[in-house]
Amino acid sequence: MDKIKIAHSFSRAAASYDSAAYFQRDIGLQLLSMLSKYSAEQNASNCLDLGCGTGFFRQRLMSLYSNADYIGIDIAEGMLSFLKKTSEADAHNNVLICSDAESLPIKQQSIDVAFSNMALQWCENLPQLFSEFNRILKPGGIVGLTTLGPSTLIELKKSWSVVDDRVHVNQFLALESWCDAANSNGLVVEKKCVDFPVLQFDSVRQLLKELKLIGAHNVNKGRPQGLHSKAYINALYKAYESFKEGGLFPATYEVYFLILRKTN
Repeated sequence: MDKIKIAHSFSRAAASYDSAAYFQRDIGLQLLSMLSKYSAEQNASNCLDLGCGTGFFRQRLMSLYSNADYIGIDIAEGMLSFLKKTSEADAHNNVLICSDAESLPIKQQSIDVAFSNMALQWCENLPQLFSEFNRILKPGGIVGLTTLGPSTLIELKKSWSVVDDRVHVNQFLALESWCDAANSNGLVVEKKCVDFPVLQFDSVRQLLKELKLIGAHNVNKGRPQGLHSKAYINALYKAYESFKEGGLFPATYEVYFLILRKTN
């Protein structure tokens, strides 16, 4: 994946992200509910929001961890700029940092809780990612994360495959890869869940528009370059018709929920 393209894409989408990220918010709220079962034992002094975006979960994390300082990290500088303008995120107990999750500018063994919602699927080097988690977490520290699996947008993938053999949809890693990388880097998987929510759209155009609004562009190698012709897009629309049910177009997601703990 092209990390620079990812950062630019989400920076450009900062102003429109919240208007279309209803699905991402719902997934994050489910993750918060899972983390709440561990919050009493944590007594956290700080909480890392990795991939914080526009800061939707900042206040919710601060409510869950009432004595904790907030650290928000995102690869997209535009997201952090938007967060600063629209909230009180510059308060004394809030720190915002622009950084890649695979190279965190955080001291070792300094973080009590790390929360990451629908952000880490943009990481490919999972051993490096979890090595960073292991480095920054205190013993007994918790990571709660959600990410996407390879069946995400399977209808869109199959429809594009009718049109050509290029990579049009982002490719994500399987659950086994996430769990193996976590275990190999000193993190125990305390809880894992898989869900396959299906979103419904009035048109394929609406689906593509919402993906654009949240900044989820195709950033994989082998992606087509330049704009598609009208005939090209119409071929996609026609292929997607085979998935239409009850007048609506489905978009399936494969969502992973993971709760991890550093044991020592």
